[in-house]
Amino acid sequence: MSAAPPSGFAAPSDVELVLGVAARDRGAFVALFERYAGRVKAYAIRAGASASDADEIAQDVMVSVWRNAARFDPARASPSTWIFAIARNRRIDAFRRAGRIAADADDPL
Repeated sequence: MSAAPPSGFAAPSDVELVLGVAARDRGAFVALFERYAGRVKAYAIRAGASASDADEIAQDVMVSVWRNAARFDPARASPSTWIFAIARNRRIDAFRRAGRIAADADDPL
């Protein structure tokens, strides 16, 4: 699977790409990376990460997608939901490692 479809062909869906990644199709991974790495980085920046930390988070998320694509279940979530859930967890982990999460005394939870 190549990153860009030939002229006249529809681009593969996100589900097709994740299933391709699960089958270890590097072209599918490249296409999925191109679709999501920038979005994941932007999400991490909006959530308070520095640009360099956001780069690391995006890279870590995409490596996790490569390693865990076989676990993806399209009946449970869309690929974007699955990828951004991984991103959310990586962002939280990064903030914890950096000691940036402080308890809010006014938060009832």
